[in-house]
Amino acid sequence: MLDELFHELFKAPPNAWQRAAHNAFLAGTLPQYIKVPTAGGKTAILAVFLAALAEQARTGTVTLPRRLVLVVNRRVLVDQASALALRLSEIAKAGTVPDLSSALTGLSTRGIPLAVSTLRGAMADNGDWSLDPTTPGLILGTPDMIGSRLLFRGYGIGRSRAATHAGLLGIDTLVVHDEAHLAPAFSAVLREIETLAAPSAIAVGRPPLHVLEMTATLPPQAKTANFLECAIGDDPALTKRMSAPKWLKLVRVDVAQRGKHKPAALVLNTLAERALAYAGACKAVAIFVNRPDAAAQLAERLLKGGIPAERIVPLTGTLRGWEREQLTRTEGFLRFSPDRTYEAAPTAYFLCTSAGEIGLDIDADVGLMDLVTLDRVIQRAGRVNRRGNQIGELILVHAGGAELDGPLLAPSLATLALLNALEETPDARDASPLALSRLTDDPQYATAIPPTPPRRGLEPAILAQWAMTALRLDALRVPAPDLFLHGLDDNDLDVDMVWRQFPGDAARLPDWFEAWPVLRHERARLPLFKARNLIEALWASVQRQDADAPAFVILDSQGRVIEGGVFTGRNELRRIERQVAPGRTVVIRQNIGGLSPAGLPDAEHLGEVSDVSAEGRGQVAAVACMVNLTSGEAVWRHGEQEAADLPSLVTAAFPALKMVFAEEVKLPSSDLLSSEEAAVQRQVSIWLQDRQIEGPDAGEQASLGRCDRTLAEHLDLARTSAQTLLHHLPLSPGLADIVESAAARHDVGKQDSRWQTALGNTNLAVPLAKSRRPAFDVRFNDGYRHELGSVVMLDGQLSPLERHLVAAHHGWARPGFSEKARAKPGSASAADQIAQSFVHLNARFGLWGVAYLEALVKSADVLAELDAERLAAAPATEPAQPLLLAAPAPSPNAVDIPADPRNFGEYLACLGLLGLLASRQPDLSAMWTAQGFRLLGVSDPDVLAAVDRLLTMEIHLDESALRPTQDEDKFPPLQLRFGEGQLPILLNNWLRPDFKDRSDWKLSAGQTGAVGILRGLRAAALQLRPQLVSAAQVLQLGATMKERFRFDAGTSWSALDAGFTLNENDRFSTVRVFLELLSILGVQHAFAPPADREPFRYMVWQQPLPATLCLLAAKGLLPGPSQTLVPRRVPSGHMKDIFTSELTLANEVSPCLPTYLIV
Repeated sequence: MLDELFHELFKAPPNAWQRAAHNAFLAGTLPQYIKVPTAGGKTAILAVFLAALAEQARTGTVTLPRRLVLVVNRRVLVDQASALALRLSEIAKAGTVPDLSSALTGLSTRGIPLAVSTLRGAMADNGDWSLDPTTPGLILGTPDMIGSRLLFRGYGIGRSRAATHAGLLGIDTLVVHDEAHLAPAFSAVLREIETLAAPSAIAVGRPPLHVLEMTATLPPQAKTANFLECAIGDDPALTKRMSAPKWLKLVRVDVAQRGKHKPAALVLNTLAERALAYAGACKAVAIFVNRPDAAAQLAERLLKGGIPAERIVPLTGTLRGWEREQLTRTEGFLRFSPDRTYEAAPTAYFLCTSAGEIGLDIDADVGLMDLVTLDRVIQRAGRVNRRGNQIGELILVHAGGAELDGPLLAPSLATLALLNALEETPDARDASPLALSRLTDDPQYATAIPPTPPRRGLEPAILAQWAMTALRLDALRVPAPDLFLHGLDDNDLDVDMVWRQFPGDAARLPDWFEAWPVLRHERARLPLFKARNLIEALWASVQRQDADAPAFVILDSQGRVIEGGVFTGRNELRRIERQVAPGRTVVIRQNIGGLSPAGLPDAEHLGEVSDVSAEGRGQVAAVACMVNLTSGEAVWRHGEQEAADLPSLVTAAFPALKMVFAEEVKLPSSDLLSSEEAAVQRQVSIWLQDRQIEGPDAGEQASLGRCDRTLAEHLDLARTSAQTLLHHLPLSPGLADIVESAAARHDVGKQDSRWQTALGNTNLAVPLAKSRRPAFDVRFNDGYRHELGSVVMLDGQLSPLERHLVAAHHGWARPGFSEKARAKPGSASAADQIAQSFVHLNARFGLWGVAYLEALVKSADVLAELDAERLAAAPATEPAQPLLLAAPAPSPNAVDIPADPRNFGEYLACLGLLGLLASRQPDLSAMWTAQGFRLLGVSDPDVLAAVDRLLTMEIHLDESALRPTQDEDKFPPLQLRFGEGQLPILLNNWLRPDFKDRSDWKLSAGQTGAVGILRGLRAAALQLRPQLVSAAQVLQLGATMKERFRFDAGTSWSALDAGFTLNENDRFSTVRVFLELLSILGVQHAFAPPADREPFRYMVWQQPLPATLCLLAAKGLLPGPSQTLVPRRVPSGHMKDIFTSELTLANEVSPCLPTYLIV
């Protein structure tokens, strides 16, 4: 089957490494690494996987995952891989390879052999891969798109799909990271997720996530792992292809005769001269430079040299995506197509920075370049003579490193040394793919590439909060996933710039961005300092126009408006610039300017910029609303179409589109009083999306279908759909019945009269689940959530897992619901139950396991309508009778820790102790009482055992997270390591999220650093341990010493004034040792930066909550009564002290929950 498939695809047999990979896949021994050089045919792993999966399906024993995800760190490479995946889909569906088609079809409940989806930008996902988990799938994406989904915060998707995407990618999936050596930080994150998600797969009974890195260079840890290696010499066909002749000339400019010119300018001049020498040679000349401004200068030199503009193709990372896509269709670009047949065309020039080096599908005759690191030289060389039809020319112009500085210098000089060592002829050096691939095995290779960037490790508390997908990241105040996906690379400090026409109502901008998210092709990318400079340069244009209208909107990495992120001309410029940060997106009002007609950010261009947000998605249309002032009736018009309401007009005028957002019709009373007409007309902009594209959160609009469907019919179809899915996807014992039962009852709450009225059903005796009506009227629904209503109506009939699956099928219940939904009768207590069981279910099935089960119920719901005819014709079966498994009975044990929450140190220590215990006691809960902090579900011995485990810690630098300048810092990132089988605890809360600067939690100063403080505290704690005979003493025992983290108000320099001391005579040197150790853990567990930023509040709750929900309660993100406290951070010389916290009246602090839910 493999040979037949390869012949159909490539008209060639598989090479040696592809056969070896196929055999390993068949045997179920998936490798962790495959070493394949650039141009070694790595993308063919898609075909290798499908052939192996089909052969396993034919034998009836499938051990391979159902999905393969190919991750590539360049969007252009993703598009190329997508083309191959689509070709495989065509072959599978056409039956060209019959055995392959029939075997893959048999795996799918829908009879579809293969689903292919591309995730390379918001809304690019066709959703096929997540529609039916039984269908074999190929998913292609960038690290951003795949990594963010695996971490529950998928870019471009909303609340309803965030968890299900995480579940489907984290279980039953093979993730292939192509060109892994170019993105080591992402490889490390994938390995962490692979380890963390494995228990989830075991719990639900599906194959685990497996990560396979395809790389040109094996990392050191691969030597002890399961890996395959492409031996080029053993494969004649591959050897021939990789020996395609390319010759490299190294041209050194003479800096001694430079005059007034800097070495970098001399290099550019020489590149321009060499390029112009090919003007009449009918060549495709690619020029690679390190900086966008160098590319612009070369373009100008070529124009002055007489080269027509249409034969110059500039491609830099700063170019807006839309113009980039148009550029690839120009005649100049097509001159570089690998498929071109006409070679006598005039010489054309392709100018690019790193945007064109990796993965761009071009084939040049000549490559000119400046000096960079070896990995980039190899990528550049790969864009020259790819077809092997002639002898490729490569010319590297350099000034011996004098043109470089900073971190690029040392590896570039090492690159020059290795290139000089290549086999030499009288005129040039051998730079064939084979010769360059051998350099990757040279012992000096590591010195010729950039060092691996520092990276943050995943932390359980942060991961658990990411999985609470109903809450926004800015509410949770946790770092965004992109900090973990890319590493802490200072060379990646870019900001995306977008130009749009804003809707008229500034207050609704957050809703608009949710409904009309920013797409890839809208973005231009600038370094941070240039983005700030552009905003400053445009500021005068803002002042000249309407200063009250929104001018700039700043979005977070999830594409949502940050808190206070809408800026007008009335705001301070510096305040806007402070909010512009790497990973964020700045959206600029289109009439301010700032983008040239060519698509490059340009402060001198003050003309209106085209809004391309509707391209490939739908349409922005203007409609008229005529209001009769006498009767109050409205008539809506667009062209010749007319309707009494807007949804009906959209249905009539735009049948292929659906409305996702509309401006409100505003009729100020002054207009009504002054109008002499009988009617007033207003223009309203509406945003329309192709019906084939599903928005990030369809919400109740998902209930609008092609026909009316009664609730009873839909639930029966959903049950049958679930049965079919589960027949193809066996689960752990008992789980299949629960999933089936949840699907059969998930929409029971739709029979509520409010919901039926909002749907437009006038016959309440026959409730509908789906309706063909044009709109769902949320006014009648009034915030009612039908899935929460289902739980209320089925009170006592559902196990905790089934209750959660019913409640979560639209993305709520992670962990809560909106205040409006909770306000309905019986809903508040049901929502609280759901939230508490959510934590316990995550402990039992793992974060990805719960999400995977949610995805099965969601698929059953969707397929019930898509495949209604097929499912209705299926033979009737008995409904499942799931066991009503109750939640584990709470332990009768309880421990009270005397603590005063007004002392921030004691409060933090309690949270630190909670975090320590929760890793071993998943059913633990906690609350505050008048006596202190109460831990339920643990005993005194449990608490003392946790303290003993803490005292076994070994304190190490977190080497992978260290920035180059931090190895001698007093407060670097640290790891606390314990015995085998226990995850390390990361300590870094004294640093900002990017680890560049100190956070507001660094209170200490002087010569003693974090390691010294921890070692001193551990030594003192070991001496005090014999005196610790009860958990109630853990915050009380003290010693005379100076090492402290300074959160304890009871031992601060001004403790006497604050009203706390242990011993007045020793108050300046007395340290409560266990409190200090636990408090720094508490900061890390609950308030790691960015939670340190002002305004900072913390809350005291009086009802028992599971440990993970305590994190939300501490931040005021749960409904219910709580006390709000503000710690006083007071400077004391170079240090800070924490004084007694102040109680804030409840009415002085607005509730967070309604503001920060993802609605």
